[in-house]
Amino acid sequence: MVTASSGNHGAAIAMAARLSGTRAVVHAPQDASPTKLEAIRRLGGELILHQGDCLVAERAAGAQADASGSTYISPCNDLDVSPYNDLDVIAGQGGAAIEMLAQARGSIDAVALSVGGEGLMCGIGAVLAARSPRTKVNAAWPANGTSLLRSLEAREAVTVSETPTIADAMAGEIEPGAITIALAMALNPSPVELPEDPIVAAMKLLAEDEPWMVEGAAGLALAGLKACRDRFQDKAVALVLCGWNIALDRFVAAVR
Repeated sequence: MVTASSGNHGAAIAMAARLSGTRAVVHAPQDASPTKLEAIRRLGGELILHQGDCLVAERAAGAQADASGSTYISPCNDLDVSPYNDLDVIAGQGGAAIEMLAQARGSIDAVALSVGGEGLMCGIGAVLAARSPRTKVNAAWPANGTSLLRSLEAREAVTVSETPTIADAMAGEIEPGAITIALAMALNPSPVELPEDPIVAAMKLLAEDEPWMVEGAAGLALAGLKACRDRFQDKAVALVLCGWNIALDRFVAAVR
């Protein structure tokens, strides 16, 4: 099987391939987190690195799968579709909402999460819409990476000039025709954009209080919740902390 990823998705595919006795090839940007890339290698994935962003890696992965006849992780075998743009992956990520509702016995007023492309939000949001429609979705974007947010506003994929963010898993262009645009529009999430400082402050807070050393994507979700805390006063809120994969030296450099 062939896929593309900046880290976490690729590690999951590598693990699935190892458990099923299958070869996994993961295309990734060469500037992706070294910790995440090492996790893919450790789990048996074969890495091919590319200059450019996630979209460059995704298109290269699709081209390899097309040429080799390998399975690409995408809906209907569409070879130019990103991991977040896969209906099966989106449905799988909805499992997080099923677990949250079960643990909270359905009494969740809001779910706060971070947003990139965004399969996670669409999967969780779809389950909430079906099983707990009163639950709101608080969606946090890094101000340095707002491709999906601007695309939601435009109702189609648009090109956005992005800059580096500590929440690197949330960065990257949205491909034309992305199914997540329509799915996210139907969810009508409450958006919040965060500059880098509050994201890093949230990472530091989790390290001090829990203690958990999380990556920027997880810090972004907490920062988004803190930015909207007045809205959730006396409410039951589930916080999705998606990502532990950050190199120690990068974490220390960010939070010091």
